[in-house]
Amino acid sequence: MNSQKSAKEALNVLDGRLWHTTKSERYQMILETGCILPNPLIPEEERWKTSGGPDVYHYVRRLGDVSLFDFERFDPERYSEKYPLSSWWTFVPYVRDWGQSIWIEIDKQFIIKVGFCVFIDALDITMPEKLFVA
Repeated sequence: MNSQKSAKEALNVLDGRLWHTTKSERYQMILETGCILPNPLIPEEERWKTSGGPDVYHYVRRLGDVSLFDFERFDPERYSEKYPLSSWWTFVPYVRDWGQSIWIEIDKQFIIKVGFCVFIDALDITMPEKLFVA
């Protein structure tokens, strides 16, 4: 199966919902702790995009949060045009280096309702320049 076809099929399953993705070893850690931790006890070199050091950490890492994929109203072509540096396709349907990915569906309405965390919709995010000043 070609990767473009499998990505499209995966998007059909993921469509309209909020997800976290991880590899099997980290999924076991999530089951053991009972939650998705923003900074789990894993080696730094196993974290996403950390090889360049703190100066190039991604936005969510700088916030100290958990990365989620919000596929509500998601149009892959339009999104890729608008955000050409985004690497969402690296994760869908799975991270090739991992050989598989586990997708965990997140109940967005529940986390908002109980105030478990502050949910910032991707459409509402603006990147304040001050966030990146050391």
